[in-house]
Amino acid sequence: MSAMVKLLNADGNDVVCNSRSTKLTERCSLVQIAETNSGGGPLLHPVAGATDDWVAGWNELKGVFNFFPAELNAGTTSLVIAEAPPPGVTMLVDNIKVSVLSFYDMNDLCKS
Repeated sequence: MSAMVKLLNADGNDVVCNSRSTKLTERCSLVQIAETNSGGGPLLHPVAGATDDWVAGWNELKGVFNFFPAELNAGTTSLVIAEAPPPGVTMLVDNIKVSVLSFYDMNDLCKS
């Protein structure tokens, strides 16, 4: 899966985050699978992140994943762009792609 993400401040200028940081105020956006069952909060499974250092402008979030059994059997399963930017920063998302890979595609991916 992949998605393009851009962060802008209130003046419309690009915002750069730290794709390697663990601080919530510095981190970049991630793509996560959220599964929810009645009576419980969502459980999140990270599946895609920045492929390089975050730069001003558009950045690609990319990853490969399998659904966990609980996600397949959940009341609701969603694909979420999470780890939202700090207050005052707008996140633009474009060109979201999700593809099903065959066993052979996965073997080729693991070799590269």
